[in-house]
Amino acid sequence: MIDFLSIMPLVNTITGVPISFGGVGVRETLFQTLLGQLAHVPPALAAISATLGYAVQASWGMVGGVAYLLMRPARASAGRR
Repeated sequence: MIDFLSIMPLVNTITGVPISFGGVGVRETLFQTLLGQLAHVPPALAAISATLGYAVQASWGMVGGVAYLLMRPARASAGRR
């Protein structure tokens, strides 16, 4: 667990660089490399954990987007003529 938590800041920083769309591919490769070397995690398990983490993050982003659309205030100009 410590290995996973220690590489997350590094992975998040590198995937923030606009190399690929949303860091997809870069994230999985970093997880495979770093978790494989630090914690001896099999590459397939490292890749699926990175993919699932991204899916969870994207899901919460979609929930937030829907909440924003449903709860946003009316436009200020709608009340004026």
